[in-house]
Amino acid sequence: MEQFDEVKRPSHYIRGGMECIDVVKVFVMDHDGFEGHCMASVVQYLWRWKYKNGLQDLKKAREFLDFLIKYVEEKKGE
Repeated sequence: MEQFDEVKRPSHYIRGGMECIDVVKVFVMDHDGFEGHCMASVVQYLWRWKYKNGLQDLKKAREFLDFLIKYVEEKKGE
């Protein structure tokens, strides 16, 4: 039986035997700073939305994706 801990290993961050943090590490490995933060946040909120805060988490994911899009657009304009 899987052991969950609401601080160290909450159930809403475990899917298919994988932990969200491990997926995030791979997802953002080539990105630093603000880009990495935004990407990690999008993954985190999409990962847990159905098991924690529902629509609120989907909106947070969209907000962080919008932050990333704006950041990339502004960098291109430099």
